[in-house]
Amino acid sequence: MPLTGSSPAWIKVTRARPKPPEPKVARADKEATVAGRTQSDVDSIIRRERLATADDLQRIIEHAKEYKFTEGEKNQLSVDLTVAIARRAQSRRLGRNEDL
Repeated sequence: MPLTGSSPAWIKVTRARPKPPEPKVARADKEATVAGRTQSDVDSIIRRERLATADDLQRIIEHAKEYKFTEGEKNQLSVDLTVAIARRAQSRRLGRNEDL
């Protein structure tokens, strides 16, 4: 196909620059589990909407860095763990087998 006189003799080809990959942001509400609990589970425990056993609280405290707790939340979980251990010991002394 011949080029007409008004058309340029060459065509400038430009390539679109690839977009840089979007950074992967860790979502606070991700469904991946840490220590057997999702972030939403742990948030419910902190708000005291859900009960946790002493073992659950211990595992959550051990993985505190993954959950990115504030100092107040860490302290609250520590107190909750202390209370749960005391309740468990008291119920065993009284002959009940409650693990809360």
